Amino acid sequence: MKIRAIYYSSLLICATIIIFAACGSKDEAIFKLTESQRARDYAYAVNRQAFDKVESMNFDKYGNLYILDTGKLAVQKFDSSGTFIKTIVEGGEGFGSIYKPCSVNLRDSLLFVHNVNALAYYDLNGRYKDIYAVSGRADIVVSEDSMIIVNRMSDAFQYKKCLFIYNKAGNLVSNIIPTRSKAFRRMEADFAFVGALSGRRFVYVPALLDSIFLYDYNGNILKAAYLRHTFQKNKLDADSLMFEIEDIFVQDDKIYLLRVERETSTDQLIYVKRIELYDANLRLNRIYELPHAITMTVNSSPWALAYHKFLVRDNMFIFMVSKPQEHLAAFEPEQPL
Repeated sequence: MKIRAIYYSSLLICATIIIFAACGSKDEAIFKLTESQRARDYAYAVNRQAFDKVESMNFDKYGNLYILDTGKLAVQKFDSSGTFIKTIVEGGEGFGSIYKPCSVNLRDSLLFVHNVNALAYYDLNGRYKDIYAVSGRADIVVSEDSMIIVNRMSDAFQYKKCLFIYNKAGNLVSNIIPTRSKAFRRMEADFAFVGALSGRRFVYVPALLDSIFLYDYNGNILKAAYLRHTFQKNKLDADSLMFEIEDIFVQDDKIYLLRVERETSTDQLIYVKRIELYDANLRLNRIYELPHAITMTVNSSPWALAYHKFLVRDNMFIFMVSKPQEHLAAFEPEQPL
């Protein structure tokens, strides 16, 4: 009887080891992206409008695309087929003009343009509505309940304060000091990506930590998960780091992270080929792979890390590519999801 118990116990242990080994070796589902005819037609329509230096872009709820071109100092609007409609916001003097814009975002029927130390908002035709002061040069995320998260890329002097949350009226609601690496202080700069989720939560991805965090609007960490290989040190330069997260896009509680191709990227050129999809519980669900690597930046300026140049809309993955010149590229999964 004792021998039989030992036998069954051994079987149970072996089965457990096999199950854990199987779970540990299971690869995430990989979905190939391709330049379908629909994607090529869309990209061709958008690219009929020449671009200079695109820093940010976003969609409204109707599928219209808004592109912030800081080289032209303008916000350009395209319809859902990619056809250029008009320039709706331009540089100039006085209220309603943009000075040094760094990001564009939308929520419902409002267009938000962030300049240095100011956030202006317009209707979807570019008619100026209001402006209020915000901190620093940063990236803006607008949540479903019109809370505005300012992801300020701070220097050493501003080190302790880099996430600001405002209400729609422009009043500061809270200031959050998120989890970060000591390397931020050493480099005297702050690199992070933020996206708004439902339920008054937001996801925070610091470029110098191998982690992704879920916060509430009071600054409490609700959840954290490990990210593999988010940065590496340059062996020739001890103070140089190659960041492996290039952008974030959040839609319907799905978190898309754009990952850098380590083998081909340099300090001057950033190549990307892979998008990781996480759910609202920070679980990695699948990986999307481009048919070829594309460039996202043309210089090593750290500020470029916070400019959104990657979107997902109607089963289409859209990028603003830097080489050989600024142009839009679009891809679709080989099989509809």
